[in-house]
Amino acid sequence: MTCQAGPRWTVRIELGNLGAIRVTGSVTRFMLNRAGRFMLKLQAGYYLITGLWPVFHRRSFEAVTGPKTDWWLVEMVGLLAAAIGLGIWAASRHAPARLARTLSLAPASAFMIIDLGYALRGTISGVYLLDAAVEGGLAVAALGLVRDDPGRVVGGVYNR
Repeated sequence: MTCQAGPRWTVRIELGNLGAIRVTGSVTRFMLNRAGRFMLKLQAGYYLITGLWPVFHRRSFEAVTGPKTDWWLVEMVGLLAAAIGLGIWAASRHAPARLARTLSLAPASAFMIIDLGYALRGTISGVYLLDAAVEGGLAVAALGLVRDDPGRVVGGVYNR
């Protein structure tokens, strides 16, 4: 007997010798297409560059983004962004699409929310509105990373 236990699981129950029941299942791994991998690599590169920039060249970073008082915090956020970039880079190579989408969408959304909230209030430089636009584009692109099944696409284009 075989039954569908959800969109991703197929459960097969076999009555073997002496009435033993064996349950087997499989999960479909939704992998990234070439465009999805490329988009993730762009995002990873952006996070690596913008994250390491304040660590390696404070003067130019403050010239563009404005002076900072808690420099340790700037470096911490920068290193965290770089670390996220490394994780996204690895996901672009090896992760199932749903995991890659989460790793892409979560930080892009978080950076966008902070950029918009504080830049629109004037707390941080208006240049962060440009970053918010980039992050918004990354978030929208992340929504197109997962195909639902071989015949249908969720939120983007899938090319075989």
